[in-house]
Amino acid sequence: MLKLNLNHIFTLRRIKKPYTYLKSLGFSHDVAHRLVNHKVSGLKMYQIEKICQALYCTPNDLFEWDGTGQTFDPNHPLSTLKRNEEHLKGLDLLEKLPMSKMTELKNLLDDMNME
Repeated sequence: MLKLNLNHIFTLRRIKKPYTYLKSLGFSHDVAHRLVNHKVSGLKMYQIEKICQALYCTPNDLFEWDGTGQTFDPNHPLSTLKRNEEHLKGLDLLEKLPMSKMTELKNLLDDMNME
């Protein structure tokens, strides 16, 4: 099943209060509430664009596909929307990283952005 999952990108972007964040982008109480609580059945294109601009991502980063009950070729393009939460564990490591290592990490990230 294909679904919208903003919590994944909120976690990656370290947004602690998604509802407040969405409200600050101009979303109504109702829309923000539905987005945060996975109750949204559809979004307008301009809303997807607004979220992508604010979170510096693509629409593919907002969607998730679990493939439950379906048999697809593992090379099917929808397979790229399956989420692996392992990389989120690295975010916890950042909070415990000594300040002496932060400069090294920043330099590594700068090098990655240069490519």
